[in-house]
Amino acid sequence: MSKPGRNDDCPCGSGKKFKHCHGQGAQAPLPPSFGPAVPNPIETNQLISLLNTRQYARAEVAAQSLIDRYPTLGFVWKMRGLAQLMQGKNPLDSFSQAAMLSPNDPEVHCNLANALQRHGRLQEAADSCQRALALAPSMVEALNTLANVLVDAGQIEDAIEIYGRALALKPNYIDALCNLSNALGRHGNFTAALEVARRALAITPTAEVHSNIGHALRALGDFEGALGSYQQALSLDPNHAVSLVSMGVLLR
Repeated sequence: MSKPGRNDDCPCGSGKKFKHCHGQGAQAPLPPSFGPAVPNPIETNQLISLLNTRQYARAEVAAQSLIDRYPTLGFVWKMRGLAQLMQGKNPLDSFSQAAMLSPNDPEVHCNLANALQRHGRLQEAADSCQRALALAPSMVEALNTLANVLVDAGQIEDAIEIYGRALALKPNYIDALCNLSNALGRHGNFTAALEVARRALAITPTAEVHSNIGHALRALGDFEGALGSYQQALSLDPNHAVSLVSMGVLLR
């Protein structure tokens, strides 16, 4: 391989400039057998393809192989985190490394926020959301995640306002609609919760949406309507735990 310039990143993967690493002189020569500083595009495309085709275990192995050779590439750490997430594994370490190595990637900070939220590290999760939004103010996924964190922190009114901001940018954003319906219900505004859930139903009639409608109807005293909604949810997903429990409580 050709020798890099003094101000180029060192090909050894240290993250330092060449002049501060293997370019310091004869005492620290660049190993002649060392490979390229970035992966072959074929390898990264194969990794993306494995994720897109839901071969998550193979994607994690492929990402780890790249990390072993290119440990300072945030993109590869992000791919490993996504593969771990989709397998139900803990992606926190991967997303933390990705955020450190790719500080200008808003998606990385949003991924990290989700992982931190699942571990109950709510302030850190909120900070990661804010970093994502500083880079991409219209990123609805980051707004939705920030609102979810605020719900967990008990700041329901603030969460409702932020879900509204996300929906103003993307009115058919189904995740924000479902989460807003839940937040409105927790705030005691069941009529508004029902209205939002029905908006979601018109877009994507999922088990979660039918379950949300059932919660609102039950709170408003329409037990027969609530029962029908839970049954609709279970017809779409017989293992939908929230609907099973809610229907049991309603029948009792």
